[in-house]
Amino acid sequence: MTVARPTPANCTASLAAAAAMLDKAGLAKVYREFGDRWEIEQVPAGSKWVAVHREGGDYIRLVVANGIDVLHLRMREAEREIPEERDR
Repeated sequence: MTVARPTPANCTASLAAAAAMLDKAGLAKVYREFGDRWEIEQVPAGSKWVAVHREGGDYIRLVVANGIDVLHLRMREAEREIPEERDR
C-alpha cells in the first residue's frame, strides 16, 4: 500500500476543502434560523458574508462578517437590539 506524502499543496487543498465544508454547515445553520427574515450571501465570492434584514419602512439592518459563524452571532445580536427612533 502506498501512502501519499503530505506536501504544502495537498495540505492547503485539504484545509480549503475542510473550510468549505464548515462554511456549508454553518450556512445551513444560519438559513435554518434566519432564512425566512434575512437575505444572506457571500460577496465577493469567497470573501465577506453579508446579511440584510428589511424591517419595513425605511429601516434596514446590514450585518457583515469575515466568517459564517461570526455572521451568525452578529445576526443574533442584531435581532435582540431595538432600533433607535430616527427623526424624519
